Amino acid sequence: MPAPEQGLILAAHPPAAGTLTGRIELRLDNNAVGSVTDTCCPACRTAVLDYVHVAAEHRRLGYGRALIAAARARMPGYTWTAPLPDGGTAQAFRTRIPYPRAAPPCVHRAARTDH
Repeated sequence: MPAPEQGLILAAHPPAAGTLTGRIELRLDNNAVGSVTDTCCPACRTAVLDYVHVAAEHRRLGYGRALIAAARARMPGYTWTAPLPDGGTAQAFRTRIPYPRAAPPCVHRAARTDH
């Protein structure tokens, strides 16, 4: 794989007004190669790692872990969970991430429809 020309960029997309779900995109030389979505509740200080995706040709390079670290850095002090995803590749990645798989649902999130 050739060296990056423009480097890696993390672009944070905060939750839209009235929602709780945000997204961080990882770009390599201005091309999207991965993203993570998370849903948080500021009132409960809880967060759920909803989805992590890294393009197949960029896997096993630490990009998924970088995306998760970026998500956590945006919400320090929150209690995080990450449900076990569907699919063998996603499950293999998820089993290497030390997050609880489930927690009681946030009372605020349960009352919303954007999750």
